[in-house]
Amino acid sequence: MLAWVTTVCLASDRLSSNHKILKLNVVALLELTHLFLAGMQQRRYGGIINLSSISAFQPIP
Repeated sequence: MLAWVTTVCLASDRLSSNHKILKLNVVALLELTHLFLAGMQQRRYGGIINLSSISAFQPIP
């Protein structure tokens, strides 16, 4: 499952829309990690690699 949301956060943006984007980016990672971690613990084998885009560090005009 991939979820990409692109937005330009300006001072005039509603705070609730920024909260939704933050929740998507943080909670989705947490829930997916939790989902797969349980099986890995039972098998005593596995790993989680978190990949992100370098574009997260680029300034947005």
